[in-house]
Amino acid sequence: REDWAQGMALLGLFRDAQPTLQLEAVDIESSPQRARVEGVMDNGTVIIRSGDRKVTFVLKDELSVTNSFLKLIRTRPINLYFTQGHGEAMCEMKTEGGISAFCDHLRGQLYNIKSLDLQRVDDVPADADLVIVWGPNLGLIPSEVQRLQRWLERGGSLLVLLSPGFLQDTATELRALLLKWGLKINNDLVIDRLSTLENNEATIPIITKYTVHPITKNFTARTLFPLSSSIETVSPLYSNVVVTPLASTGEFPGSWAERDLPGIARGKAEYNDGKDLKGPIHVASVAERITDKTSEKDTRVGAIGNDSFTRNAYQNQTSNANLLLNMVSWLAHDEGLMSLSRPGLSRESVILSSLHINLVFFLVVVTMPVVAFAVAIWIYRRRRKL
Repeated sequence: REDWAQGMALLGLFRDAQPTLQLEAVDIESSPQRARVEGVMDNGTVIIRSGDRKVTFVLKDELSVTNSFLKLIRTRPINLYFTQGHGEAMCEMKTEGGISAFCDHLRGQLYNIKSLDLQRVDDVPADADLVIVWGPNLGLIPSEVQRLQRWLERGGSLLVLLSPGFLQDTATELRALLLKWGLKINNDLVIDRLSTLENNEATIPIITKYTVHPITKNFTARTLFPLSSSIETVSPLYSNVVVTPLASTGEFPGSWAERDLPGIARGKAEYNDGKDLKGPIHVASVAERITDKTSEKDTRVGAIGNDSFTRNAYQNQTSNANLLLNMVSWLAHDEGLMSLSRPGLSRESVILSSLHINLVFFLVVVTMPVVAFAVAIWIYRRRRKL
């Protein structure tokens, strides 16, 4: 009984998010018969029921509750295939340029992570829920792109993360594939002058503008997109395809997409009318082909003009990981996960502008010591008078 308050408070958070949940606390000492019927042996055991399905677990933390809900609502495992063989980011890489931290979050959401070498297979595996192409350094050959194209035409899902190619654009085939689905990832660099007000480089846009979509529903956190390419919406080759930009920069002249990449390498970045793209600039977008056949899945394609914003070097930017987790969930047709909280991903980095830093310095370093010194003198003089 002494543990009920803490346990029920945690479970109450889930009930607040889903009011149809009903909570009941049972004392196994006063109801031993019910405990035997339910097969409960330990204090802190939680049983979740939905229809004729049941999951039993010992309450430890928020993650244990979330994973148990996932076990209850999922009727099959969800498989994420990461392509390899082109210098893509790998889940096994624990360096700053790796994505091991984000892959740990994926495993924490009970996703199965697998590797896919498109040169060694005739088609994308039938059990795949989502294929992810994460920042390839080498270009995909036409036969590999054709396998991805057939996969999408059969109702598959694809997520592509591409950063600008400053020295050479090796992703032309992949860009052409996305173009058929209404997503045009340009080989340019997004410049955001407003980021300089937050003590960031202009090449690290701070995103606060999101389009209404299941992925970004109730999403208000700021995300960082260092060295990003712009994404434009174009007419898709296929019918019934809806393209939705998810995250965008501010209006011009605060932001634009710089097309002169050699000039940027020399340290020059200025807007050129007729050549560069005016803001707002989209840095993440999705496309969905809605089918009227109940036997087929809707094709879903996601594009991000950045392959580094959730690498290990940026793992402290929890809002970045939350946004990408939402994208992965939606693309894999696992929308139920997006309504749940993200255990272990609630830490938000506070980005202070120059004005805020100066204000903190003035208050803490200057004002407070002066006030304390003045009060001390006042107290000293008053005591001398007494």
